[in-house]
Amino acid sequence: FFFFFFFFKQKTAYEIMPSLVGSEMCIRDRYQRRVHGIIKMETKLEGLVGKVVSVLATDGRNFVGTLKSFDQAMNIILSNCSERIFSETQPVVNESMGAYIIRGDHVCVIGEVDLEQDSKVDYEKIRAAPANAIPHTT
Repeated sequence: FFFFFFFFKQKTAYEIMPSLVGSEMCIRDRYQRRVHGIIKMETKLEGLVGKVVSVLATDGRNFVGTLKSFDQAMNIILSNCSERIFSETQPVVNESMGAYIIRGDHVCVIGEVDLEQDSKVDYEKIRAAPANAIPHTT
């Protein structure tokens, strides 16, 4: 009998997935897999890394920025982030926030922004009530 042993250098989280924030991030769910026929949220978010996204938070706030990273708790990091503040009496305000972290339990909806369509929207003409907060249920 012949036995071959291979010794591999253990890779850091940065080497495995450059979009991770730190080596303490969980990487066990970083591949596409189905759980009871449903594609895991991590799989969907991986395709959005590096793209401009819109995030609706549970407090009703709307953030737009480039998704830089996320972790197993759905905490997300946006770069070039701005908050779109809606009002029934004033135009939409885009408040620049730079890099911004949103806790995963505050993310209600996240989706890619179609930059071509977004550039056609005249936010000076839009008047809309802010979104209501979405209460947590435990």
